[in-house]
Amino acid sequence: MGQDDFQLKLYSFSFLIMLIAAYQCNELKGGIDFFFLSDGTWSEYLSKGQGENIYTWSAQEKSIAVILFSTLGIFGGSCAAAITKRFGALTMSITTTTRKAATIFLSFAMFPNECTPEHILGVLVFVFGLLMKGLKNHIRVPRLLVFVKSLLARIFQR
Repeated sequence: MGQDDFQLKLYSFSFLIMLIAAYQCNELKGGIDFFFLSDGTWSEYLSKGQGENIYTWSAQEKSIAVILFSTLGIFGGSCAAAITKRFGALTMSITTTTRKAATIFLSFAMFPNECTPEHILGVLVFVFGLLMKGLKNHIRVPRLLVFVKSLLARIFQR
């Protein structure tokens, strides 16, 4: 079974379980009404249009967003599995961590968030760790560190 077949079966099974759970909890009809048949966010839906009657999302926009996010999520999962299969888990973890760090950086660049010294320290620690992980095979460990590691291993084996 290929990675895409596996993901298709996994997501289909998960969808069916969630569909059954929503039906058993009597939330299926309300969810469909809210998401695909009515305008607005959840709080706008609960207020039943009281106030200015201005909705931020139409039913069509919500449907497009769900389809777009679902499709891109499946595509991203397929790419992650392909990277793991081709290059290994280490490369995949570095890629995923770098992508998440880039997302956080872009959120600071795009939105008016305060960048504190702790954020800068976190970025420096992340970049240093990423560089050390990437350079791990190219840096020779001094013999003293090897000796200390073997000595500690002997001590703690007793």
